[in-house]
Amino acid sequence: MSTVYPLPSQALPPPGAAATGRVLVVDDVPENLAQIAALLAAEGHTVRVANSGAAALRLAATDPPPELILLDVVMPGMDGFEVLARLRAEPRTAGITVLFLSARAGADDEAYGLAQGAADYIAKPIQPQRVLARVRQHLHARRHHESLHHRAEQLERSLRRRERAGHALQQAVWQVLAHQAGLRDPITHAHLQRSQVLMAVLARALSQDPGWPDPLDEAHQELLVRAAPLHDLGKLAIPEALLRKPGPLDRDEWALMRAHPVLGEQAVERVARDLPLPPDFVALARQVTRSHHERWDGSGYPDGLAGDAIPAAARVMAVVDVFDSLLASRHYKRAGSPAEARAAILAGAGRQFDPRVVAAFDRAFDELLARWQAPDGAEDPDDRG
Repeated sequence: MSTVYPLPSQALPPPGAAATGRVLVVDDVPENLAQIAALLAAEGHTVRVANSGAAALRLAATDPPPELILLDVVMPGMDGFEVLARLRAEPRTAGITVLFLSARAGADDEAYGLAQGAADYIAKPIQPQRVLARVRQHLHARRHHESLHHRAEQLERSLRRRERAGHALQQAVWQVLAHQAGLRDPITHAHLQRSQVLMAVLARALSQDPGWPDPLDEAHQELLVRAAPLHDLGKLAIPEALLRKPGPLDRDEWALMRAHPVLGEQAVERVARDLPLPPDFVALARQVTRSHHERWDGSGYPDGLAGDAIPAAARVMAVVDVFDSLLASRHYKRAGSPAEARAAILAGAGRQFDPRVVAAFDRAFDELLARWQAPDGAEDPDDRG
């Protein structure tokens, strides 16, 4: 049995007015169905009726679904409790508001019905004004909940858009800084670009090492890749003539060159004070700028750190930086062969480099070499220091 009592054509009123909606009435007694349906239709609701649990489940799954169901508890075949359980088990009908109707009016009966997941429990015999008031109340609540949910979704979308815009701005700022560090020599900034590619490969290889001390999930790997081109940011403060000097550097020149890690960290700190940057990214950027010239045996600079005291990100950056430098030609040296570069990195394990990073480098060597691409005739400004 299925009867539709049409809703007048006016638009649904806003919350606070007389809420109307789509209501399904379920009862095995025809007189009860007729009485409640007529009552609700006169109030302006669109009403459907079902005289069994099976019919109720079919109508509940029909488009458009009811917003509220008045459900008799005591019915032959399938009682109201079983109908409610089946409604809740289906994603399509799980969110429908259900009010129980029952001649069982004891406190325990009501408590049990509410415990099954009904929004309300209305005792029979039917009192028209009580039914209308409860239906109106729960439709109001539903409208309010839907409005809040809609606003929450809008806010979440807005926040995601702003987050993406902020992320893009941050990326742009850091890319400009990183590229500026490389573009001191107008010929190329390929070293910085390659460092990102190599970092991505090496970080992914290290993520397979269960003993690696830092988290290396995809999000952390992305931060490492974004931070990698900043490792030579401090060279913005080094005179260009010194960066491009073709011969050996004297003692004072080396001292100035070796200041670039500290200068780079200071630049990161200054930018981080002015932009709302993610703390995790700022921490990694500081590590790779300041500590990428530390050595595993403690003979590096600027702090003479050794072993695990060297930040993990800087230990990875050190291998990336040197590997690229070995393969690339410079204005003062020829490019090394892949075999020579690989041998040099492997020989540095336990002295210049963290042995775990070198092991990951060796495992990923073929991919690292395949991803490494130096533009023809390109030279990087300097890889000394």
